[in-house]
Amino acid sequence: MHNENMEEIKSISMQNVTFSYKGKKRYVFEDFSVDIEPNHITGIIGRNGQGKTTLMNLIAGKFEPDEGIIEIDGKNPATDIGTAKRIVYVAGVMSYSEIKLKKIIEEYRLMYEKFDEEFAHKLMELFGLNKKAKITICTELICLFIPKINMIVILALCENIILYLMTAKEKVNS
Repeated sequence: MHNENMEEIKSISMQNVTFSYKGKKRYVFEDFSVDIEPNHITGIIGRNGQGKTTLMNLIAGKFEPDEGIIEIDGKNPATDIGTAKRIVYVAGVMSYSEIKLKKIIEEYRLMYEKFDEEFAHKLMELFGLNKKAKITICTELICLFIPKINMIVILALCENIILYLMTAKEKVNS
């Protein structure tokens, strides 16, 4: 494994966090506190628009709270570069309108210096994904590709902390 010297995450803490999007009157979080224990799988469940993705963005340091403290091992992920390097946040929704699976892997290799591209390609074979296949937003198969690609990215990074949020829409028959 390529991250043998990476220290294990000991704590993720949010204390008295208040957050709202600029220009919005409603708080997404108001005086919210939580401590996430290490070596546990923590699920975040809720309806659409209730703050699950916002919570992940706050913990990952992509957003900063209006008030309160967010820390990973006592350091702010939004301002501490060493902490930020230990976080991998893979959202379930991709912003591509059309892209080859191989290109997604190449982009992650460029973003993360410790990304194991060779291992990612082996995982694509294992998951039965053709790296030359294109995914498009209008393809119903995208719902099958995205969770697999996200899992490949997570495994190829092998980081100590992974904030993984997978969103999926249920298809309702009318």
